[in-house]
Amino acid sequence: MDQSDDFQRFFKANVILSSAFVASLFIYLFIAEIIRAKFKPFLGFVQIPDFPFLRYFFYALAILTVIINRVLNSMLLKKAADEDIPKAILRLHRATIISLSLSEVPSLLGLVLFLFNGLIKDLYALLFVSIILEFIYFPRRKNWEDYLKKIPFSCRIN
Repeated sequence: MDQSDDFQRFFKANVILSSAFVASLFIYLFIAEIIRAKFKPFLGFVQIPDFPFLRYFFYALAILTVIINRVLNSMLLKKAADEDIPKAILRLHRATIISLSLSEVPSLLGLVLFLFNGLIKDLYALLFVSIILEFIYFPRRKNWEDYLKKIPFSCRIN
């Protein structure tokens, strides 16, 4: 199999997976809006007495996830100088999937906060963070080609 075939196959698979990750964010929002409409006024399924602490803790976890995502992505994309193209393509594939998976975490935390106490603004705020992360780590053909040509890029957005 030709290297360009591998590139096309892995890139297309990553775009499809990435699109599914983005779509899942809107599914979370859709689920939350259905719950809000069905149980109007929705005050959450669980009333936690120390909810502000839990809320700040979840926001801190979301920030930590953003930092870990950035560091891990940089580590995953570091390659050996003598690395061949097929290994580099697999490295890109893995880094993209891991980064996009971690990008989902803030929105999941927001959904859990919404289900606990019914505050939709928590879901909106953390969902927005996830959308930004998905945008940053969404696979771009130029970035992949530059990576394979050993041209470093400082940011995933081009």
